[in-house]
Amino acid sequence: MYAEFLADLDGLAPQPDYCAWNETFEPELDVMGGPEFPAVGIDFCDARAYCEWAGKRLCGKIGGGATAYDAYADASESQWFAACSAEGSRLFPYGDEYDAMRCNGVDYGAGSLLPVGTSECEGGFDGIFNMSGNAAEWEDACTGTDGSTDRCRVRGGLYSSAETGLRCDSIQGLPVFRDFISTVISIRCCAP
Repeated sequence: MYAEFLADLDGLAPQPDYCAWNETFEPELDVMGGPEFPAVGIDFCDARAYCEWAGKRLCGKIGGGATAYDAYADASESQWFAACSAEGSRLFPYGDEYDAMRCNGVDYGAGSLLPVGTSECEGGFDGIFNMSGNAAEWEDACTGTDGSTDRCRVRGGLYSSAETGLRCDSIQGLPVFRDFISTVISIRCCAP
């Protein structure tokens, strides 16, 4: 779907001021594994624009706007956390007990990104896949609105994450700059 977005940029609203530095939505790393894989090699502003194009928004605060930077484990504030944890009722998207064979983390053994939905990593609600493991996801939770050097949260664990990093209340290491790109950070869009 990210490739469809790139082919259909006409009429996309201008980027907000904090993304004024972002000159292209093309992935800056040649890592697109095909249409069934998560889109990676994109920065925060690419992810935000994609979600807008898709008629949604980058997961942020429930009810609209950005999540407060320190509210990453607050199911009444963070859309991402509420979706992953079934509104705060689960440690992992699928339940409270760690199951190494549910989500693509280090114990799953794949050692790389997998197509979305390949593992049995579904939840906190039916039809939501890969909230934990595989690729981490940008969250609209940043330290400011100044631009490329604002630090933003990434959520959801990676294919190299151990049990603790796959929990819904986990945050991925240090926050990263808005202009950061990686082979393991992707997109999660939420309802507007």
